Amino acid sequence: MYVIWYVKREGLNLGWLIYSRPPANVQDEINRICTFETDTQSATPIKACRVGAVWYVAVQTTMKIGAPPPDDYQVDDLGQFTFAAIIKTRRDRDGWGYRAIEEVAGPPYSLAPRYLIEMLSPTKSDWANAWRDRCLVNVAHRSRQLNDGDIIALTTPMQFTDGRKRSTFKVIKEKPPGYQRGRTIFECTQTAAQCRISGFMQRDWKRIA
Repeated sequence: MYVIWYVKREGLNLGWLIYSRPPANVQDEINRICTFETDTQSATPIKACRVGAVWYVAVQTTMKIGAPPPDDYQVDDLGQFTFAAIIKTRRDRDGWGYRAIEEVAGPPYSLAPRYLIEMLSPTKSDWANAWRDRCLVNVAHRSRQLNDGDIIALTTPMQFTDGRKRSTFKVIKEKPPGYQRGRTIFECTQTAAQCRISGFMQRDWKRIA
């Protein structure tokens, strides 16, 4: 049930670790995973948020007296810095698993909120800075409003299951009888085909009418 977190500066990126049963409280387990102590530093999570199956955690690290400073982060006057840990989780039959990645490894998951990015210390890591930039771009994308009747155009056309590529759609927001939640449908302006577009708010598009 118990695992050890190794930071990249001392050898992190873990593969999948599977527990035989899910933790009683997932957030408590995420916090435990992100709490560690080594010969040179100790760390504790100061903020965690979940987006789908991925947790984004700001981890405050304190360097011990006499320990060399990290290569990739700026340390403050208290000998502390804060980095981002990204933890992808999944259910595994009756169990539960996770994979932990530090931002300097350039994780593929980049939906951390702005407030968490702003808690992080300056870094010289190109990969970490690129990851932070992707998160902020996604924050901007997710904040866009999509209204019924809008005409939108994807920057890159998508190929659908019928083999055709489409890029321009009319937005249809509806709540069919019997549905508890509304749904959004994209109607191709050229063929009138009604399409589903996964992860639409993270895609690059613009409103043209």
